[in-house]
Amino acid sequence: MKHLMLFVCFVLCGHSLFAQKDSSLIILQHVNVIDGISNSPLIDVTVTIKNAKITSIKRGSAKTLPTAIVLDLKGKWVLPGYIDAHVHFYHIDSARNALATGVTTARTMGANKFFDIQLRQAHNTGDNHIPDVVAAGYGIRPDMPEEFYSAFPALSDMKPEVKGGENVRRLVRALVSAKVNLIKVFATERAGTPGTDPRKRTFTNEELMAIVDEAKKEGIRVAAHAHGDEGAYAAVQAGVFSIEHGTYLSDSTLSMMKQMGTYLVPTFSYWKQVGASLQNRENPVLAERIRTFEQLITEVTKRAYKMGIPIAAGTDTRYSIAGLTIATEAMQLQKAGLSAMDVIKSMTSVSAKCLGIDKSTGSLKKGLDADILILEKNPLEGLDALRSIKMVINDGRIVINNSSAVAVNRTTTSTGSNFEKEKRTSRSKSLNTLDSIDRANQEMVRSSGNDVTKAHVSLQDSLIDLSANIRKDHRIFGYAHPDVKSERIFLLSVFTNDVENNPFNCRLGAYYDTRGMKDLTLKYMASVGEFVRAIAIDKSNKSTVLYFERKWIEFD
Repeated sequence: MKHLMLFVCFVLCGHSLFAQKDSSLIILQHVNVIDGISNSPLIDVTVTIKNAKITSIKRGSAKTLPTAIVLDLKGKWVLPGYIDAHVHFYHIDSARNALATGVTTARTMGANKFFDIQLRQAHNTGDNHIPDVVAAGYGIRPDMPEEFYSAFPALSDMKPEVKGGENVRRLVRALVSAKVNLIKVFATERAGTPGTDPRKRTFTNEELMAIVDEAKKEGIRVAAHAHGDEGAYAAVQAGVFSIEHGTYLSDSTLSMMKQMGTYLVPTFSYWKQVGASLQNRENPVLAERIRTFEQLITEVTKRAYKMGIPIAAGTDTRYSIAGLTIATEAMQLQKAGLSAMDVIKSMTSVSAKCLGIDKSTGSLKKGLDADILILEKNPLEGLDALRSIKMVINDGRIVINNSSAVAVNRTTTSTGSNFEKEKRTSRSKSLNTLDSIDRANQEMVRSSGNDVTKAHVSLQDSLIDLSANIRKDHRIFGYAHPDVKSERIFLLSVFTNDVENNPFNCRLGAYYDTRGMKDLTLKYMASVGEFVRAIAIDKSNKSTVLYFERKWIEFD
């Protein structure tokens, strides 16, 4: 039986090279840079990061210190972190999934109980394994949800339908008091519910103008959900900063957007998310929208692009469907006529300008935040390369690392991706990302016998690939369930956010072994203070909480 402090000490005293280095100074050598603003890439340059900021991008080697992390990334492509201008995060895993796909900043356009503000606070206080968040809180609509009125009971007199300029101003002031970064207004009804008409307006011209005016007094922008042309035109005329969706926009509305400098966020990916549900596909109203809306939005985006209207990339998804990411949105934008370089700008610098954060992120230049991606392939030769993420640097820290780069200032290394790693002959492919670890967990619930063993080997390899603090001979820790002595639950989840100078400030995922315990399946792992807990579900579906508190066992 191991005392928990032994484990904590082990993490703090790991033998990784990076644990001994100054993670505030990172140098990326021999990289090709697409900076998000230029029309052509920079070839074979060095990018230097210091204290979470980009300090230089130049040809030749950079002067460094022995303690710096210096990575030879020859042939790799460096881009700004992706910015998703329209997401909905309903739980922490959605945000983590987004980061794993390269999204370092997300504009949330609606979240229950101001969960997006909680996420923003978590990121701002050091949780850099989730994206930075630009939060809208609740969208303003005539039928505000009961949860909103629970938070602001003094506004309940406006129920059941918000009307009038003064009342919508009250809504804006309430949202500002909750510390939102922007206001979202529904200028038309929704398209993703069968009982609503996406062409139908929701607010009068006077009400829209009052919302924008009140937001301007508070120094924040307004984004308008608008499918129908009439509602979109009124929103643009009122002064909103962006139109979300824009399904039925006419040339006159687009001309007004061009004149006003209004951004378009087409959100193609939303309809792929809607179409992923069998229930939606079987609903005749939604089935027709799934069939037609993508083409309608494509045509609008083509016209907007030709007119020079700025187009920001936003998925309008929850990042809960495997493979449906901002890279999906990027490829749809290219189908709508955008060049590969303009697509990349759309998901980086253009989105940053749309969100009002371009002075801090969205492009790669001296003085900006070090939100950086390293890709295996050149995305200008095929946008599918946007998925080939080898490394994510969020706020100047390496939080995801699938690279095989060589740390040039040491002859041997053992890092998050096992630099200079030897080719393995393990029985299954190593899993290198949170997504793939989660998928393996899901698959293992349905597996048994040799398949479980293979998954175990795969995840063991993943731990070595991902962890900056665990040696090969100390890679498995577990808890023996008191009721089933023969069972072992393997814990491959390491929380290193409190480790000084640790560049891998992220959750590494979890693995559980169900052999010998037919009635118990580990379902969830989370950090709870200084301890780790696991929630297990038995056959009767009753939850049992197992605390890994002072009960650590090391297994061979």
